[in-house]
Amino acid sequence: MFWNFFKSECYRASKLKSAYILPAILLVVVLLVSFVLIRIDMYGLMGMSREDVDRISQEGSSAEGISDSFRMGFDAGIQAGEGMYYSEEDEGLELEEVEDETAVSIIGEGIFYTEDVPELFYQNVGTLVTILLLAIFTGIFFGDVYSTGITKNLTIANNRRSLLYGARLLVLACYTFLFHIFTLISVIISAALMAESVKLNFDRSFILYFLISWLMTFAFCLIVAAITTVTKSKAAGITVGVILASGFLTLAISIANLILVRLLDLEEGFDISRFMITENLVVINLHTDGSDVLRAIIVSIIYGAAAALIGNAINRRRDLN
Repeated sequence: MFWNFFKSECYRASKLKSAYILPAILLVVVLLVSFVLIRIDMYGLMGMSREDVDRISQEGSSAEGISDSFRMGFDAGIQAGEGMYYSEEDEGLELEEVEDETAVSIIGEGIFYTEDVPELFYQNVGTLVTILLLAIFTGIFFGDVYSTGITKNLTIANNRRSLLYGARLLVLACYTFLFHIFTLISVIISAALMAESVKLNFDRSFILYFLISWLMTFAFCLIVAAITTVTKSKAAGITVGVILASGFLTLAISIANLILVRLLDLEEGFDISRFMITENLVVINLHTDGSDVLRAIIVSIIYGAAAALIGNAINRRRDLN
């Protein structure tokens, strides 16, 4: 019975236009983000070259490195001012600017021009555009049940609502995983078009990051699914999902964190945002410490399990009309 429910939910998901439109939007966004990361010459805008930055990185914070860094910035300022001179006129000083004949282009080798695909993948996932688009799909997929009245006409499904809801969650898990893979494919396409070369480097740390970031993404979608189920509304689930994924609650969370630190006399390093999925998705990267990774996994499992149980309980105990 569960397998039949799963196939029916897969068929229903395949008929949603958003299932195909959202990946297309993702591809466009990934290309744009990757263009900024790979092709915008931030070093050139700062009056530096990649060789200068590499040299500073190798020298680290040594006295020579700091001295050279200061001298480099000072020289850049002198060069920027070489195109200007003062001429004394009748009643004062007038600043005249000499037009520089050298055209400066911001398009070139960006900061991530030589980076590998895993690093570019992390940078794109960290923008939270993936969970924002998946929040839209989740709201549409779960809310479509109530807007079209599909389930209320299925007597067998009404008698086995938990199985049906579980099948729906499994479809969501599969779609989010495929969406994650498509994100990686989009990053590879971006690297092939813009980067120095396509460096896959799919080592153990990347595979672990890929799975953990998918787990956090799926847990976030479970929250959106629970909200949609509780409210019986596509708009409610999508709105909450977009708000959470867009970071609109950052200021409120900061204020709440400050209040908790003062009222409960917590340590100054306490940060409530560490227990949020979106914050962990931004912070966790390919080189994060094991304790932070473990916290992200635990937070995702707790939020995801709670959302799934709440959604299933509400789905079982009320009328679907």
